[in-house]
Amino acid sequence: MRPEGADPAKLWDMLDACDRIARFISGRSQADFRTDDLLRSAVERQIEIVGEAARAAIHFWRQFDAPIVLRNFCSRFSSRSISPV
Repeated sequence: MRPEGADPAKLWDMLDACDRIARFISGRSQADFRTDDLLRSAVERQIEIVGEAARAAIHFWRQFDAPIVLRNFCSRFSSRSISPV
């Protein structure tokens, strides 16, 4: 469930986009990513969503120690077995 308020909602959008990326690339190879235009476009769009949401919520991020927040955010990826693309 998406939280209320602009800043928490932007963070939710970022996590949601990351989950989509993980789902899109699960079981796919680097060759798949390079040759499948649809897959690559879908992943690129989700990365754009992360960037747009981060830019929109920048003042929210400033309340916290950014390295800790980003490390916790990124740990959602490191806890999964996703091969680098």
